[in-house]
Amino acid sequence: MKLRLSFLFKYNARQKYDILSALRGPDDDADYELKELVTARIRSIVFAKTKDESVFGIYNDTPLAGTELDALTPNKRSSGDVYPPHFVSHLWEAVNATVDHPVWGGLGRRLLRRLIGH
Repeated sequence: MKLRLSFLFKYNARQKYDILSALRGPDDDADYELKELVTARIRSIVFAKTKDESVFGIYNDTPLAGTELDALTPNKRSSGDVYPPHFVSHLWEAVNATVDHPVWGGLGRRLLRRLIGH
């Protein structure tokens, strides 16, 4: 992966911290749904694809679709358990910092509400 210059110049220091804090995603496989939906797109804001994109794990630079967002259970894993608040807080801060980025497909504010369970 290659660092995007737009990431370096568009966001302030606090926003960069919030975005970088959400890059790793959860360690628990039960949280994979959020990692695939949100973390993968946050990675595309920071990094550009290179020939060897497998180095960084999941990555998605396609705009978020309404059907994807609708399928996400507010603040809950598909098993019904609640997402770890610490992990969700990192995602929320990162999405909030990048809410108008094209990768959110115009749905950034809806995603924020969904992450906190509304």
